Amino acid sequence: MNKFKFFNFHDLQIKNALVFNQPVNKSDFTDTDSLNVVLMRNPYDYFEYLFNYYLDNKMSQRLKNEVIMSLKTLDEEAFLEWFSTLNYIPLTNPQTFQLDIRKRLGNAIENLKMFDYIVPYEKIDNFIQLVAPHISIQKSPKNQYSFSLSQTNKSSYIKIFVEKDLQLYQEALELRDRCKTSDFKPLRDLTKKYDLATQINTSKYEGIVDIIKSNMVRGWTYNKETFEIPTLSIYKNGILVATAKADMVRRDIGQFIKHPSNKCGFEAIFEEDMFLPTDTIEIKIIPDNIPLKMGIYALAFFQS
Repeated sequence: MNKFKFFNFHDLQIKNALVFNQPVNKSDFTDTDSLNVVLMRNPYDYFEYLFNYYLDNKMSQRLKNEVIMSLKTLDEEAFLEWFSTLNYIPLTNPQTFQLDIRKRLGNAIENLKMFDYIVPYEKIDNFIQLVAPHISIQKSPKNQYSFSLSQTNKSSYIKIFVEKDLQLYQEALELRDRCKTSDFKPLRDLTKKYDLATQINTSKYEGIVDIIKSNMVRGWTYNKETFEIPTLSIYKNGILVATAKADMVRRDIGQFIKHPSNKCGFEAIFEEDMFLPTDTIEIKIIPDNIPLKMGIYALAFFQS
């Protein structure tokens, strides 16, 4: 019978397994005899859960009263605008924080990859049935949330609260699918097949393609070792259509990654429509030809 170790930051009742619930530390993975499991939640759902929890248990009575009054008197967009001014740090990208306490997306993704199993919160029962039937997991009773972030998921304020979590969750689903298509073999067994040289090369870069439109590509990337400005090549169906330098100022990113100049953004705008949702679009860091990952908003282009 396999020994499982769960990273539980969702207030679940877990029996017949080891549990840890503090933000991830590499020392948590020293026990090679255990299979490490992390439960990842849809960022909107997790924000709503935490919002309700902090409202009931963590906020001062004065702040709680202000929040409740704002909920009653403002519409959802206006409430988001007001709430964002509070800079209430525990509710900004909370799952990214759990995987990296400085909320660095690249580090959080790398830490995510150390787990053997990444399980979507809504698929817990399915995972237990297929992989670990001896383990018992009970969810907390569902609360009646005071506010629903998912109802305003097109708001610009979403970027403030869950933008990194959305990208992290997309990575979690991709890793989960890789595991699922391999008959739920632990990810550690699957990653042994990866080319080590590629892992070393890619580790020095962090970044993502934020947005793709018919006539535009935008994102950010930087070299974590030297902070040199990377150059990117943009391909459509295997054909090079443009190059770009990641030398635009992105203070929204720079403040999180501690970039010395904040120059890590890139953008390529075409005079005419260049891309269709049916195209294969790749953005690579040169000269290493390392593909840049697509964020959730970039991926939405292919579903339009």
